[in-house]
Amino acid sequence: MNIRVLFAVGLLLLYAVPTWSAPMPRGSFLTRPVQSTWQLAQQVRTNPVVAARYERHYRVSASRFADYAQSRLRFQRLKSGGSYRVYFIKTDGTIGSSVRKLRKGTAVFMHVRTGKPVLLAECGNPMGTNLPGYTAPPSQTRNRAVPETADPVPAEPVHENPLPPPVASLMPDTTEAQLLSQIQDVDLPLWAADAMLSAPEFTLPQGAVTAFAPPASLTPMLMVGASGLFSLGGSASGRGGSPPPPAVPEPASFVLWAVAGAGMLFAKGRSRGKP
Repeated sequence: MNIRVLFAVGLLLLYAVPTWSAPMPRGSFLTRPVQSTWQLAQQVRTNPVVAARYERHYRVSASRFADYAQSRLRFQRLKSGGSYRVYFIKTDGTIGSSVRKLRKGTAVFMHVRTGKPVLLAECGNPMGTNLPGYTAPPSQTRNRAVPETADPVPAEPVHENPLPPPVASLMPDTTEAQLLSQIQDVDLPLWAADAMLSAPEFTLPQGAVTAFAPPASLTPMLMVGASGLFSLGGSASGRGGSPPPPAVPEPASFVLWAVAGAGMLFAKGRSRGKP
């Protein structure tokens, strides 16, 4: 019993050692060859370089891709040849693609339900950008591709039409002219002066103007002044009843008295001046 177990383990090791030591094709996603989905899943779980390559390509976490490869894929050979787009790792670490013609019997990892080839078995390189039959859970948002949003297009500024410059009107400004005409057309009452302000001016009697002329003789003027004196003073004998009211000298009498006095002084001066 123990001999059989040791023999089986020895055969497995002899089969596995050449496989692990075989060189990988250039641009492979895997770092060593695999012969089953379990080996594929284990290499994804244990090798961070391989895990990062599948995460970057499928936008799925490494653990979920390993579970998908182990449960949804199977190792199988193509039943017919054809042209397929195969993705590979470039020398700068980025992912590229090219169309390759695969022969009948080429080993691939195929989706169990749809029969669509997903990975090229010899290198683990993807043969598409999506995983058939895989549905991302609602909680998986960290590794899902973030859709690139286009930069918001700035709204075009609304060009407002500038206001036209003020046009000087050639028509006269009739507002002020109309106001002036209305003020002029109003019938204002005539101004009437008060009775005191409109009294006639005082004018000297004609006799007073002629009194300034030098008389030819002083005798008539003295007689007129004497008669005026007697008429103002009343009778000398005091006849009659009650005394008359005091007389108010008239302007003409005062002027005559002044002229008479001036004449007497003038005559007396002339008489003194004669030799």
